Parts: sequence; C-alpha cells; structure tokens
Amino acid sequence: MESVTLTEDELATVAALDLGASQFFDHRDPDMTLRLSSSRIHD
Repeated sequence: MESVTLTEDELATVAALDLGASQFFDHRDPDMTLRLSSSRIHD
C-alpha cells in the first residue's frame, strides 16, 4: 500500500475543515436515542 504525504498547505486546508466537534453521535446518549426512535423515515 502506498503512503500519502500531504504538504503543509494541504494540512492547513484539512485543519480549516475541522468544526471542533465530532460529527458522529453517541448511540448510548438518551436524548439522541429518543430523537432517533421518534423520527419517521416515511409515511
């Protein structure tokens, strides 16, 4: 497998995309579990 090397500019671009918080959620979080279980996907 080839390794990938990023330039300093590319690393800065990736760092600028960081929102400072996870975009994933904890499936054990009661509030998120309730919200997911009460969501309707279709009629």
